[in-house]
Amino acid sequence: MTEWGPEVEGVMTMKTRRRMKVMVSSLEQKIDETEKKFEETSKLSEERLKQALDAESKITQLKTNMQRLEEKISNMELENQVLRQQSLSSSPVKSVSGVSQTPATPKLLNGNLESVNYRVDVMNPSPEQ
Repeated sequence: MTEWGPEVEGVMTMKTRRRMKVMVSSLEQKIDETEKKFEETSKLSEERLKQALDAESKITQLKTNMQRLEEKISNMELENQVLRQQSLSSSPVKSVSGVSQTPATPKLLNGNLESVNYRVDVMNPSPEQ
């Protein structure tokens, strides 16, 4: 025993118990607050994950759309080039005899190129197909 006596030790033990209860209560409160913060953070993390997955899906969709557009542009450029060549080749060319001639000209039928030959006979100027 200590020099204070049993009564003083009993009072000190009661004070210690009270302090311990206050400390335990404080720790329990902190644990509850920490658990709430963890739940909030977990929900926020799930929402952000969902947003990231949605964004990834949209990016994939945009890439696919971009490829389709690039293919369409390429096809349009090729078609434009063919039309320019047709335009250049369909301009009348003067022959040595002075009669206009029109070279073979591709024709578009149902979106497909079809070659039609035009010839001009020096003796008979009407075109033949």
